[in-house]
Amino acid sequence: MDRSRIFWQFSSPMKHLLSVLIVAIVATGSIALTACNTVKGVGQDVSAGGRDLSKAANTVERKINN
Repeated sequence: MDRSRIFWQFSSPMKHLLSVLIVAIVATGSIALTACNTVKGVGQDVSAGGRDLSKAANTVERKINN
């Protein structure tokens, strides 16, 4: 059986369902990639804030000790 013809053997509602599922899978994948980039950016922002807070704490500690 020719694999390229398998899709066309399904009934019309089944074709519609398969098409919707394929679109949903692709959309979910692209959303997941976008979310990863967003989470990565938030992580970098939080990390930078932590570094700044640590520098400020070290500065205050030096001033207290001197």
